[in-house]
Amino acid sequence: MNNRNIDVLALIDEILDSSSGRKLSRWSDEVHREEPLIMTGTQLSKSAKARLRQFRNISSWKTDEYGHKFRISPEELFYEQAHFLADWEEHEENYCLYHGDLPYYVDLNDRQLRSYLYWRTQVRKGEIQPVNFKFIYLYFAEILCGAGVSDPWEGYRLLATMYRTCLQLADAMRLWNDDLELLHIWLVDYVVYHDLDLDLVTQPAQAMYDKHLINVMRFTDEALAALPPKRRTKRAPDIHISPEQAQALLDSLNALVPIAIGQGNDMAPYVEDLAWVVAMVWIRLACHYRDRRKVGLIESLFGTQTTYAYPIFMRLPLYENVRHKDCIAEFGELTRLECKDGDWFFTGMLDADLPNDRLAALLNPIDNSFRDALDLPSMPRWFNTPIYMQRFIDEAIDDRVELIHARPVFDRSKLSGIRQAAEKTRESLLTDEEREQAPAFENPRMSSAQAQAQSTSGRCARIKTRHVMQSSVERESQSAPLHGTQIDTPKSEKPSGAHHARTHEHQNAPATAEQLDVLPICSNKEAPTEAQDEQSTAWLVYLAALLAHDIDQTKAICASSGRSEDLMVDCINEALFDLLGDTALEYGATGPVVVDEYREELERIIRDGIS
Repeated sequence: MNNRNIDVLALIDEILDSSSGRKLSRWSDEVHREEPLIMTGTQLSKSAKARLRQFRNISSWKTDEYGHKFRISPEELFYEQAHFLADWEEHEENYCLYHGDLPYYVDLNDRQLRSYLYWRTQVRKGEIQPVNFKFIYLYFAEILCGAGVSDPWEGYRLLATMYRTCLQLADAMRLWNDDLELLHIWLVDYVVYHDLDLDLVTQPAQAMYDKHLINVMRFTDEALAALPPKRRTKRAPDIHISPEQAQALLDSLNALVPIAIGQGNDMAPYVEDLAWVVAMVWIRLACHYRDRRKVGLIESLFGTQTTYAYPIFMRLPLYENVRHKDCIAEFGELTRLECKDGDWFFTGMLDADLPNDRLAALLNPIDNSFRDALDLPSMPRWFNTPIYMQRFIDEAIDDRVELIHARPVFDRSKLSGIRQAAEKTRESLLTDEEREQAPAFENPRMSSAQAQAQSTSGRCARIKTRHVMQSSVERESQSAPLHGTQIDTPKSEKPSGAHHARTHEHQNAPATAEQLDVLPICSNKEAPTEAQDEQSTAWLVYLAALLAHDIDQTKAICASSGRSEDLMVDCINEALFDLLGDTALEYGATGPVVVDEYREELERIIRDGIS
């Protein structure tokens, strides 16, 4: 300055202290105290200063081979600047954020640019610090231009990492839902643009939305095709709906609304009925919209499938040296993104929201009206129902409620003794030797005293039955068989000598402690009379003839005993039910027959008696 000696540091201090200097556009709102805001030429590295000068010299004006000047697009200028700054690493910590609109490099001053480069250097090291959305926008734009990445796969990995970090630090970065949604759209567009695997960004919600919507559309089309056109009657359509079709429709509609209907334990027994009501109301609404509206029910709720121009990488600077090849990316059966002749088109359901509030306004009144008809707790009522729609709902519910009230009601409280019945059946099927070896069936809800009393009563009943049946067998063996019938034991089923010896020894042995404990309880029971013995004998002979498939003999036994064959079968089944736990005789094509499952057990009863 005219060879005058000027104190540079004093001049810097004067500039910093002046109030007019702070009004410059290149000043930030906050003052950074860790390093000087204005540096001398020696303090600023010569390489950084020279590189910044080169960066600023990149102009949007170019000269062709003929010397004619022309201006390149802002996207091309950003592309050249991004590749120029691709390998720049800034190690001096400096934070000067940009608070304007989504920026290009030309919108940043030197301090803001170096702040972004320092943040990007830390990101490449794996340390993502919270910043505003403007720096994240520049980071996505650089990767879109291919600056700093070797291939599209690496670019996707960096973008996906940044997107996941933004989801976690959304509050610290002060990111809105619109900002996060925009980042996700850019990530999807990057995968489609570089022809990467769609599974990387497949949207399950969109795919399921298309699947359920197609199910609803198919059901509606089939129902309308089965009905005559232009119905002017107010009566319900005469159409058959299978339970599977109604349930599939209800499941698809529940997947498209914010809150599914028919939920809760109180509605569990009536889900099939609610599905039928929803299907009938849906068909009547589809007919109403077809006959009295300009658009159908599907179009009014979900819109129409439309194809329109799609701005790929919306608001990002996209520069293409070559036109993109034609491609199609399908995200669902109704949604796809297509490139044709360098132009991008999106095909999907116009005005389709997920979840669909307009559909919820239809299903919520059906759920509440159905609950009111069955005196069940209602859900919150969010919407007002038109009169014609409420009439459809009430008529469908009235038809279904009549069937619900006509159903038999099962009293489940009578099943409380199922464990006791199971123990009795088990005890009756075990032999004495198996009963000594097998562990006792314990009911966790039964006390030890109750279990002992129940087991004792069961043994008393079996001792009484054994006495009656064995006395009848002994008298039958001493007397002549009726009408020449003889009960032979096959050789293969004759008891062995060891078994016969054990049986004889058991009959002559003194009473055991278990028997002594049972006998006093059974002593109060009356001994079987002579009439009961004759009845048991007739049962055994009838059962033997039935096992031998001798129909004439069974009819003769019924005639001699003075009882009908039906009564004889019922008496035998009742007598053997405590032993077998099931019906031993049933009716076939030719009359009563023995159930094959219990044939061996009945033959053993006739041969050895109850043991």
